[in-house]
Amino acid sequence: MSKGNIFLVLNLGCEMLYVIDQRLKAQRITVEKSAQVLRDLTCVLLDPKFLAQFLHPHPDEHLLTPHQIRLLLSDIACCSLMRLDINSMDKLWDLMVMVFKWQLTISSKDPQSLVDITFRHMDGIGRLIPESRKTMLVDCGKRLMIEFWDEIPDKDSVVQSVAQFLQPFNVKISILIRLGFQRSDTTFETNMNGEHFQYYVNNVGENIYAKHSHSMVRGLVDRIQEKPKENSREIDSLVEQLNIRRNSASESDVNHSGGILDEVRFNFTNENICEVHQNVTEAADKSEFVRVERNVAANLENIMEQFRLASEEHCNTVTEDVTEELLKMLDEN
Repeated sequence: MSKGNIFLVLNLGCEMLYVIDQRLKAQRITVEKSAQVLRDLTCVLLDPKFLAQFLHPHPDEHLLTPHQIRLLLSDIACCSLMRLDINSMDKLWDLMVMVFKWQLTISSKDPQSLVDITFRHMDGIGRLIPESRKTMLVDCGKRLMIEFWDEIPDKDSVVQSVAQFLQPFNVKISILIRLGFQRSDTTFETNMNGEHFQYYVNNVGENIYAKHSHSMVRGLVDRIQEKPKENSREIDSLVEQLNIRRNSASESDVNHSGGILDEVRFNFTNENICEVHQNVTEAADKSEFVRVERNVAANLENIMEQFRLASEEHCNTVTEDVTEELLKMLDEN
């Protein structure tokens, strides 16, 4: 398996958790439910057994296709109380891919920067409602990544493979446009001068949504102190910008992912809650995510089997055959 796959899965997976965390807050999901969702997703994404499937040497060095990685992350996203519909997953996927593409674009060309971004991502999801178990998984995952990275002779090729995967994606993302990081033609602003830009450049991989919200609140407080008579109008503006109250879908920017964070919505049902608690009880001393891990692992094994069969019989048609199969699997899900 290509050595770039682990970096794609981890970085995109962590970006997915950033978005989910913001939407849990915006939809006013209780802290208890939010903690369980983030705990479940983190434990599946950073499970050493799951990561090992990407870290161990494999005779097939193909990079996973977007459909394959999306399938794995979609399985992970729906492993807890939360359920995503296809439209929400589409929006979530656009956010994950474009923000990671932007991060890679503005980062140093030194291959080590890819590891730095990955570690910041892992630390970032560990800080989402911190818990000792998540901290242990983050530390374990980082140790595995260090050992894996040290054994790679051609590190530049890994970075190139990740960049090649991201290259075809070109979608307008409202948060990047508002911050001045993306132009209207979907290209990224590379002239990062000033303290505002340098913070993000120096901390690529951290939670851009949390930082953006904090900056907006800080700016609002400063403006309120200067203009106390305009308190009511400013607070209403903040509520609207932070997506606490959902904006109308008729806004022109929505058609270009302007309201993309609003459109990523989750469903929570009693049936899902009972199912998770039942699985946790039955698992006993085993992982409470056995069912989900088996599902994710089965999909990964399916993908690898498709690669092996295609490589042996039709080397020139690997991507086409696997993509068709995965589209069927995605439709079934």
